[in-house]
Amino acid sequence: MKATFPSVFPGRPAHVTRAELEYAKKFPTKDALRKELTAIRDNWGDLAAKIRAQLMPFDEVKENLRKVGAPAEPEEIGVTRARFRETFAGVPYMRARYFGADLVQRVGLMPALLDRLFGAGGVWETK
Repeated sequence: MKATFPSVFPGRPAHVTRAELEYAKKFPTKDALRKELTAIRDNWGDLAAKIRAQLMPFDEVKENLRKVGAPAEPEEIGVTRARFRETFAGVPYMRARYFGADLVQRVGLMPALLDRLFGAGGVWETK
């Protein structure tokens, strides 16, 4: 799966260059990707349970941020929700470390996740 970096970072050539470098570090060959995705599929029940056990509920994260006086909404740091959505979509391309957003992107669910987070009724609904 090769990302079209200019479409992810339109008008930002430096971002495109960085994304190409970072993404190349974590992107496997076709055979390695097939093996990785097959292992995830075959072990999804156990993996999902382990992931859920490690994740703090979103509302609890926000509450903890508020308790310590930290911003909990993008607007509180001067970022519009539209900009946050745009930035969120590029997250898998900006770091060599593999994490949850990479899995979401690799299995083709990033558009659905963006809609869930930023669409009607989402936690960061974009008007």
